[in-house]
Amino acid sequence: MDKNIIIIVTGSNRGLGQAICRLLAQTSHDPPLTIYATSRESVSLDIKPLHNNLIHFEQLDITTTSSIQSLISKINSPVDILINNAAVALDREYNYENAVKTFEVNYRATRNICELFLNAGGMAKNKGSRIVNVTASGSSKLSSYSKDIQAQFCSSSLTLAGLDNLADIYLQSVKAGTEEESGWNHVKGSYNVSKSCVNALTAVLSRQYPGILINCCCPGWNKTDMGSLGGDFGKDPMEGAKIPVKLAIGDIGDVSGGYWANDSIVDTGDGKLREW
Repeated sequence: MDKNIIIIVTGSNRGLGQAICRLLAQTSHDPPLTIYATSRESVSLDIKPLHNNLIHFEQLDITTTSSIQSLISKINSPVDILINNAAVALDREYNYENAVKTFEVNYRATRNICELFLNAGGMAKNKGSRIVNVTASGSSKLSSYSKDIQAQFCSSSLTLAGLDNLADIYLQSVKAGTEEESGWNHVKGSYNVSKSCVNALTAVLSRQYPGILINCCCPGWNKTDMGSLGGDFGKDPMEGAKIPVKLAIGDIGDVSGGYWANDSIVDTGDGKLREW
C-alpha cells in the first residue's frame, strides 16, 4: 500500500482550522491521510479520525523559522499538502503597529512557511504536492485599489521581491496616514490587504514551482471568532472547510495559481475558480 498522504494544517486549534482537520479526518481517501494539526499552543482536539486516517497535534509558530524547521525535521518525510490557515485580524484597533503585526502573520509568515516546506520540506521535488492558502472575500476586491496597484498585484512578471515591496509601500502609507491618496482606497483595514498579498503570493509561487498545485481560496463567512468580527452572521465552519479541503485532496485538474470561492460568502458549496 502507498504511504499515507501527509497534510499540514496551520491554525488548527479553533474555528476554520479545526473544521478543516475534522473534515479531513472524516474523509475516505486512498491512500489514507496523516494530518498534522498544528497551532502555536499545540492543542489536542477531540477529533477521531476514520477510514484509517491518522492525526497528530503539533506545536508550530508560523512566525518563527526555527519552529517551522523543527516540525519539518520531526516529520522527516516529504510533505504532500500544506494548508495555510493561520491568520490574525486586528483591525478593530486599526493602527500602524497592528497593521505590521497583521502582515507579519498573514503575509510574511505564510510566504516563509511556503518556501521552507517547498525546499527543506521536500514539496518542490514531491510530484503532485499541493499548497492551499486560505484568504478572504475582501481580498478579491481588486477594484477597491487604484489601477496601478491592481496592475502590480495581477502582473505576470510580479516577483516575491516585488510583492514584498508592495507590502512595504502599503505599510508606509498606514504609518503616514496616506492610504487613500496612495491608492489603497478601501481601507481602513490591513487584513484584506494582507490577504490580497497572499492571493498574489499564490500566483507568484505557482509560476516558480510549475510542478506543484498552489491555490488560494475564500472559505466564506463562518461562525468563528474571526468571523464574528463582521457581526453575528455566518455558516457552520464545516461548510467553510469544504473549499480548502477540495483544493487539498479533491479533483481540481491541473489548476494552479487560482483563486477559488463560492458565489456568495454564505453559500455552502465547495467553490469554483474565480477572478480576484
